[in-house]
Amino acid sequence: MRISVCVRAAVVSAALVVSSGTAVHAQLFENVGTRAQGMGGAFIAVSDDATSTWWNPAGIATGALFSAVIDHGSTDDPDTAPPGAPSLRAGMNAFAAVFPALGLSYYRLRISAIHPITSTAAGAPDLQDSGAEAMGVRSLALNQFGSTVAQSIGSHFVIGTTVKLVRAGSTAAIGPSGGDLLDAADDLPIESRTEGDLDAGAMLSFRHARFGVAVKNIREPNFGTDAVEVRLERQARAGLAVLTSKVGVMDGLTLSADADLTRTSTVLGDIRHVAGGAEVWLLTKHLGLRGGVNANTVGAKRTAFSGGASVAVFSGFYIDVFKTFGSATDIEGWGTALRVAF
Repeated sequence: MRISVCVRAAVVSAALVVSSGTAVHAQLFENVGTRAQGMGGAFIAVSDDATSTWWNPAGIATGALFSAVIDHGSTDDPDTAPPGAPSLRAGMNAFAAVFPALGLSYYRLRISAIHPITSTAAGAPDLQDSGAEAMGVRSLALNQFGSTVAQSIGSHFVIGTTVKLVRAGSTAAIGPSGGDLLDAADDLPIESRTEGDLDAGAMLSFRHARFGVAVKNIREPNFGTDAVEVRLERQARAGLAVLTSKVGVMDGLTLSADADLTRTSTVLGDIRHVAGGAEVWLLTKHLGLRGGVNANTVGAKRTAFSGGASVAVFSGFYIDVFKTFGSATDIEGWGTALRVAF
């Protein structure tokens, strides 16, 4: 699922300054979820499949009796960076399964970034060729194991929590301008350590509307060393979804909107996203189509668009895909998932 930068963020996390111990903001809401990214990242109030363990823990109580997903993807932002310009690449693999009021999940992210620098970090590996402009290279690896529980309060309100065991680490190096520095960064060895953390969410549901809010990385755990620090920054997001049942040829229609409540620093600049998306089901829910738009409201005003589809191979078993492209930069993202829902 190439992390949609519709979600541009979809990975913009790995702020990179190898000349000092700068925190790396490693994960964003948009890093995960083929359905979510196909809807532009407007998924906080939709969260009704196994990826609710990432998006909104309260969502595990709103979907099918059982849901599971195997997800894969990556994103390059921009697709081709000019020499000396910052760029990001992120890869993601995930597995999650949700039973009534209980979810289990595993997410792995590898996020690499390059950025011009003026000095080198002490002890950082030197990838630089003589005479070439120095570029900072940072790569982060994150493995997250989660257990999600949810509790209903009355008929319409649900709260949920994901207790996480996060193993993460980062490395920095120096390289020449140009070339495949992101490829080299992906191969750098990383020393990791383990910390505990929490995500939390809430969902208010009615027949045709849902309101949701979620907070990630409540403890803001730190990893790494003084020279290569990794900090998972606290992030909060709110969303609204409007749902309809069968209307004409449509078996269901969902319209959604999300807004970040916090700001995150990245190598491509600060971000605070707003997103809108839609999902429609056809052919007795054997075909799903979705689209969305995601925009940054601070710093560089960048917009990304996405589209996706789901096909039911047989009842309850879906193949999901999505594609993302940007209007301000050549963002290249795509992804695919196998999803089960009963």
